[in-house]
Amino acid sequence: DGPGRGAAFHGPHGLSTGIDGEILVCDAYNQCIRMVLPLTLDEGADDLENLVQAEVVTVAGSGKKGITDGHVSQAAFCYPHDITVAPGPDNAPALIACDFDNNCLRRIVTHDNR
Repeated sequence: DGPGRGAAFHGPHGLSTGIDGEILVCDAYNQCIRMVLPLTLDEGADDLENLVQAEVVTVAGSGKKGITDGHVSQAAFCYPHDITVAPGPDNAPALIACDFDNNCLRRIVTHDNR
């Protein structure tokens, strides 16, 4: 996680666009679901490389391989491969991820319903 080039993926697979323009990524070998937040402009940057920044955050997954439900930070996946956004409880958006080696679909509802 972190800004721009500081965030490393390991086996990025399926992509989807979130409700606010963020990009959702299944990070298969890191066993998690990550989000690339919309780009921001740093007007105080003194060089072109740092002018536009993106932030990458983990949405769900502990980084450990397995199958564990619960709080998003404790959830365990086994090579998540694809993701989409669908209506969840009370029509709040939920993420549906294909958990490849666990042979199942997983519904992810985050704490802020994003």
